[in-house]
Amino acid sequence: GSASTFVTEADITPYLFDAARLNTTILTHLGACDPSLGRAISGDPSAIVEVGQASDGVLYVLEASIIQRSVDVTQTMIRARHSLWPFIAFGWESIQFQALAGEQLGAQAQAAFEYLPVVPLSQTHQKVARIWGLQPFLKNGTIRFRRDWRTAYPELMYQLFNFPLVHDDGPDALQMCVRVAAMLEQESPPDEILEPLEEGVFSLP
Repeated sequence: GSASTFVTEADITPYLFDAARLNTTILTHLGACDPSLGRAISGDPSAIVEVGQASDGVLYVLEASIIQRSVDVTQTMIRARHSLWPFIAFGWESIQFQALAGEQLGAQAQAAFEYLPVVPLSQTHQKVARIWGLQPFLKNGTIRFRRDWRTAYPELMYQLFNFPLVHDDGPDALQMCVRVAAMLEQESPPDEILEPLEEGVFSLP
């Protein structure tokens, strides 16, 4: 089928929200990163997506930054966002996180992520299949976008509207946010997530 079969502007328009009028104090702040680890071969950008989850399960897409940047810059940006409004949980693809925290940056990464409640996600299914799983949530308003998306995060929407024909880093980070939200709902109330990270949390199994 055509690219428009995944999600269209008409699908999301009824559910758009005004970012300035959103009461963020009642939202659970979640994020995820689909990182390019800065290897020369890859032309992929890194995507950082932030969502706020309401008590009824609706996910408001607050921010999305999709650009080519180094691991250091990605890390600095996430930490800056975390200091502005702490993440309750932050999804990171486990293999990438292991490489980032271990092989690439070692102790430096551990220091930078000291206060970030990272949720390692094992990406078992193929990326395209994972992203297709977003479709019902995009069409039924479970995932909602800012009314000013054309200026707030045009690249994310471009990737969603044209999936699977263009880069999909943004949609992949968004599906990671959805998985983090689902894990929080199933496993533990948010106050348990807020406990300080244990030593050695970076040495993943």
